[in-house]
Amino acid sequence: MATVKINGKEITVEEGTLILDAARDAGYEIPTFCYQADLVGIGSCRMCLVEIEGQKKLQPSCVTPVLQGMSILTETPTVMSARASMLEFLLANHALDCPVCDKGGECELQDAVHKYGPHKGRHTEKKFKFHEKDYVLSPVIIKNSNRCVQCLKCVRVCREVVGANVLNGLNRGDHQEATSFLKTFLDCDQDGNCIEVCPVGCFMRLPYRYKVRPWDLKSADTICPYCATGCRMVIEARDGQVVRARAQLGVGINSETLCARGRFGFDFINSPARITAPMIRKFGSLEPVSWEEALTAVKENLGAIPGKKIGLVASPRLTNEELYMFQKLARMVLGSPNIDSSFRWSPEAVESFISVTDMPFGGVSVFDCVNAGTLLIIGGNLTEENPVTDYIVRRVSAQRRMNVIIASVRGMRLDSSANVSVRHLPGAEGALLGAVTAALANQTDDALLKIAGVTTDEVNAMAKSMKASESVAIMAGADFLRFPHGIAGLGALKEALKKSGKKVMIMPALDRANQRGAWEMGVHPGLAPGYRKAEEKGLGSDEMLKGAITGDIEALYFNGADVISGCGDEREAREALSKVKFLVVQDSFMTETAKLAHVVLPSSTFAENDGTLTNQEGRVQLIKRLLPPSAGKSGVGVIGNVGRAFISSFGPKG
Repeated sequence: MATVKINGKEITVEEGTLILDAARDAGYEIPTFCYQADLVGIGSCRMCLVEIEGQKKLQPSCVTPVLQGMSILTETPTVMSARASMLEFLLANHALDCPVCDKGGECELQDAVHKYGPHKGRHTEKKFKFHEKDYVLSPVIIKNSNRCVQCLKCVRVCREVVGANVLNGLNRGDHQEATSFLKTFLDCDQDGNCIEVCPVGCFMRLPYRYKVRPWDLKSADTICPYCATGCRMVIEARDGQVVRARAQLGVGINSETLCARGRFGFDFINSPARITAPMIRKFGSLEPVSWEEALTAVKENLGAIPGKKIGLVASPRLTNEELYMFQKLARMVLGSPNIDSSFRWSPEAVESFISVTDMPFGGVSVFDCVNAGTLLIIGGNLTEENPVTDYIVRRVSAQRRMNVIIASVRGMRLDSSANVSVRHLPGAEGALLGAVTAALANQTDDALLKIAGVTTDEVNAMAKSMKASESVAIMAGADFLRFPHGIAGLGALKEALKKSGKKVMIMPALDRANQRGAWEMGVHPGLAPGYRKAEEKGLGSDEMLKGAITGDIEALYFNGADVISGCGDEREAREALSKVKFLVVQDSFMTETAKLAHVVLPSSTFAENDGTLTNQEGRVQLIKRLLPPSAGKSGVGVIGNVGRAFISSFGPKG
């Protein structure tokens, strides 16, 4: 620990703490443009200069650590003059187009000039311009280099966090430009993290451009509805239209980062193709009807079919509240044990996976994994399926010494951060882990090596890394559910590591926002809520389709699940749907499955719901409604109305 004085106030902080962080913790504001806690400091903007007693020159507080006995001054006349001078240098060539800049009202340069000056410019020469027209870099990103303040946060987030290495700083001084060599984003993920970290209006959202000022926006805190990383974000709307999604620095597992889907994938909320009224098939075509008529049709038709001949499937992107109500509707109202949340995996594989990963006994967090001595990533592609989890692993692996092992069928961007990277044959996760388990015991299993398509050296390198660590974390992807024989190999490795005295943590890396929540809520044919065994085991989704073909299933109810695009065999799905006596589809859009339904019920999106989602760590997070449901009823409300058509006391209204 080090004891220092800041503006005469004595504080004690850990040695190595940056002066900037120490000052902010003590309640003193120091302006910056280039500093961000999760990026490597470069001290380029010079806005954070402070006086240190005994030193002749001002020092950048964002890259200077405290030392025992330091006396630091943050607001002397010399410091304030230096800040004003830096701002004057920036404004000399800065495009003063605040009235039309989308950053107006939330621009860090505006705020700094307002507080620290100068309030009058002396520069009379012609301003230097990088270009006359803005660069449209992609369908979602546009760039105006004339507004750049050379902080290079965009370059660093692209390199250090995302790993795309698309942006670089070209040239020097006031001619320095953050750009790609080709001024295009050919290799970019289009994630827009450069937009989020930009303190000015250099990088901007193209769909948001010239639409609204930030003070006119209505906002709500929510969770990204795509993968199971569980990124917190804010969605914002004006006049009933969602216009922007953004992350917040220091908030949620993701802090200020989002992937392309999370930041830009919200246009479906405003789509004119949304289903806005219930529909019933009349004379061969679906016709809009009242809620009362639609619910009566559901009651009369489902009520005439025995419960065991009804199958229900829900999307793993629905909220916990919707999922719980849906399984309650199935088991308690309709009397059906046949409920599931995926067409991709067998119920038995899911139960085995849940058991091996210890999900019922709590959660392993992403940060538990990246703080382990060795991290094994296997059974999926984090870069594509869980991009922000990928960002976290990359950032932390660069900041601390940890062993990262990646075993996958295809290469991924995170390979560049790995100590050991292994390519194995599709579906061979179990064989590979079996070979690693043998290597931990100093044995070689040639048969397993051949099945996995890997070499002895690769397996030995994996085992050597695990042996050298006190703790081993495993991020197990959804491929273990697609190829369930690999789950036994995962369990065997886990036990072998435990017997050797290692702390072992396994976190499921899932690609649907609330897949874990679906299992916890009992949307599974063999599980009741809370991972309890169901009183009566029902059919999984694939078995329901086969049952529909043979006549064992006479009715199906899909909630947010498009079986035709979601299952592996479209022909079988269409045949099954054509043979059931009654098909109910609850969805936001007229999917291929909805087109075949007897009754279609409109559903709400995540922007129109209040509720919770459970991420892959087991973290339950709140989503808040921003807009009223387009059809007048929330997802929970629709399920509640269906249930009350049978039992008047069932579920909430509306």
